[in-house]
Amino acid sequence: MLSLNFEKTPSFMHFFATAVVIIASSIFIRIIYNLYFHPLARFPGPKLWAISRIPFVRSMQAGDLVHSIHHIHERYGSIVRVAPNEVSFIDPRACKDIYGQRSGHKQFPKNPVWVPPPSERAPSILNANNDDHYRIRRAWAHGFTDKALKDQEPLVKSHIDTLIRRLHEQIDQSKGYTDLDLVKWYNFTTFDIVGDLAFGESFGCLEKTEYHSWVALIVFHFKAAVISASFRFYPWLFKLLMMSVPKATLQKQRDHFSNAAEKVQRRLKLQKDRPDFLSHLSHRKQSLSEAEIESTAAIIIIAGSNSLATTLASTTNHLTKYPKTLERLTNEIRSSFKDESDMNLESLVKLPYLSAVIEEGLRITCPVPLGMARVVPEGGDTVCGEWLPAGVVATSAYSTRCTWWTRFWSRLDKSENVCGVGQGTIHCTPFTCTYFYLRGVGIFNQSLASDFEAGAVAKGGEMVFGGLFEIVSMLRSNEYTIKKHADKE
Repeated sequence: MLSLNFEKTPSFMHFFATAVVIIASSIFIRIIYNLYFHPLARFPGPKLWAISRIPFVRSMQAGDLVHSIHHIHERYGSIVRVAPNEVSFIDPRACKDIYGQRSGHKQFPKNPVWVPPPSERAPSILNANNDDHYRIRRAWAHGFTDKALKDQEPLVKSHIDTLIRRLHEQIDQSKGYTDLDLVKWYNFTTFDIVGDLAFGESFGCLEKTEYHSWVALIVFHFKAAVISASFRFYPWLFKLLMMSVPKATLQKQRDHFSNAAEKVQRRLKLQKDRPDFLSHLSHRKQSLSEAEIESTAAIIIIAGSNSLATTLASTTNHLTKYPKTLERLTNEIRSSFKDESDMNLESLVKLPYLSAVIEEGLRITCPVPLGMARVVPEGGDTVCGEWLPAGVVATSAYSTRCTWWTRFWSRLDKSENVCGVGQGTIHCTPFTCTYFYLRGVGIFNQSLASDFEAGAVAKGGEMVFGGLFEIVSMLRSNEYTIKKHADKE
């Protein structure tokens, strides 16, 4: 009878031992190459991160990548290697080299790991190719012109007024003194505003003083997107790795897009003339399919709500930490307007110190914590005078100075030292209205300063963002002591 005894089969043991030696040798050779012979070996950074992509991916999945890279910059300098083929810059020149247009240089395309080409859904303004991006951006841009933004002002201001009214009610119920989680209230406000402007109806968060169920879907969308991106670093294992993601998480991501599609269809069927984003698109549907409108609307609901609320929360935190800044901002607004009713978003644009506060808030708290990675084009190119080979990933999304410094905006030439929000030819159009809506909060800050006294709660007023997932899911409460001024009681 034939029997197979592998222990007594020299050929099998020889094959197994040879395979182990080959694999171990390949890993060893790759480690030596990455550390000493790779074109990026000259850049400083942690050795483990230079050897393998695994530390980057683990930090990414934990939601700590933004902090990890920040600490690497603190230790190693302004140009650091954060993966075998990735470099991070905090030199302000890098923004223009990576995201801008330079004569005689090719454009740096988006990293397909972070922004994969559309597969199941129609292309959005985020993941479309250059030709489709231009077409989509041009169609949506009509909703972000100066005239369109001015027409939208009453909608924006109505929600800010509701925020102020609800804060008054919260304080009155507590006899003039209470601790409030302003992060939560900012999210209520921005979610209601973007719902009104993008879909023609508010989500009612401010009135109900609770999160809409869609907020939870956005959290899961972020988690699923980050996990999927981390797996795309290993394309040969991608399908297998995706099987480990809970089906419920992926389903909630699909539900997010389904909700956006449903809201878009409801708004398009209304056919009413109101100053929102889709009113401009309804007249130009021939340039975009309804599926393309739905895809970009799903992106706008995220960019216009959570990202903006994160910036507002950080800015408010710094205003409470730097009373002189808050006092100067308050004095500028009070001296510029006789009455609160005189304030509007157009007149707020003319206030230089308010603009400085907004710019500093955006600088010190990147609304997109993981940045927008780009890939060096074919033939290689230079960034900050450093030559990088084709295929290398380059990112610049971190501030060089992490302390609040509004004087920066009066001392330095912004065009040479600042990476603007959504800079470059393939940036997202809605970023152009970021400053518009942030100035709307100038109205709120005026009321905060004139009607209330705000200060960080002693037990934990320091704004600590524990990672990407904690930013988007608001897992940490950031409370502030709010009370009315004596003359307002």
